[in-house]
Amino acid sequence: MTRVEDTRAGARAAAWHLVTSEYPPQTGGVSDYTRLVAEGLAAAGDEVHVWCPSLKADEVGTDEVRAGETRTFEVEDADENENENEKKGGSVGAGSSRGRGVNVHRELGDFSPSDLLRAGRLLDGHDAPRRLLVQYVPHGYGWRSMNIAFCLWLWKRAALGGDAVEIVVHEPFLAFGEGTWRQSAVAAVHRLLTTILLRAPVRVWATIPAWVDLWRPYALGRRVEFAWLPVPSTVPVVADASFVAARRARYAQPGGALIGHFGTYPREVAGRLANLLPSLLSRDASVSALLIGRGGEAVRDELARQHPSLGARLHAAGVLP
Repeated sequence: MTRVEDTRAGARAAAWHLVTSEYPPQTGGVSDYTRLVAEGLAAAGDEVHVWCPSLKADEVGTDEVRAGETRTFEVEDADENENENEKKGGSVGAGSSRGRGVNVHRELGDFSPSDLLRAGRLLDGHDAPRRLLVQYVPHGYGWRSMNIAFCLWLWKRAALGGDAVEIVVHEPFLAFGEGTWRQSAVAAVHRLLTTILLRAPVRVWATIPAWVDLWRPYALGRRVEFAWLPVPSTVPVVADASFVAARRARYAQPGGALIGHFGTYPREVAGRLANLLPSLLSRDASVSALLIGRGGEAVRDELARQHPSLGARLHAAGVLP
């Protein structure tokens, strides 16, 4: 992403509308990444709006933004204490101040056509031209990862609404021939969705350089700017030797290696770990494994059931706080 600095007196802050399939307290890499980007832009003085889905019942806390609500989360200036970088404000109304925080709009529901229509009307209430920064991963937008309505909605906003659409590609599409015929059928639909999406953007950002080569052919000759946008780590550095030693002692054998896996655990990943981890742990009795992230507990339990002798060296930490 490119911020254009304007130091003129009275210059208006840039306005961003981040469209995402998840946002804290919803867990996931896209959620954490979007929050980093939103808070960074807000700390730099820009006006920031995040458009995201509603929360499920188990995700709603007493202070969280519920469906149909908008709230501003105040962000400290970049040079202030990073450990105190979020303060929650009241509900945002038409006269709310802008550019001082992250305005979260949980208006996208489950990305149904009616949800998109409602969110579009609310977006239209903001000053044009609107700059939409879309965090894209096919399975994130529901409808069994084949949400053509969402792609058409973005295309319409660019073609008819005059919005400047930029897409951050976190995952491009499923590959052919790596599963059942149903997966290959979904992979074909993903490429159709990509073709539609590439009718909308002024720029495509790829989190991995290889995604550029995968997506570019589906522009079908249309001039679209592609660029690589490396993803920063969303995991904070803990420079506490005693804390690290205590954690290692909890999960690792004395003097042994600790193999870690951080992420979510969809079926494909769980299958690969089921093949890999027993082999690694069986070779060396001093090696242990730690699965970090949502779904790791189920993978650990299944591995321990299949390989009882390895159970004591298989650990799962669950979702990071």
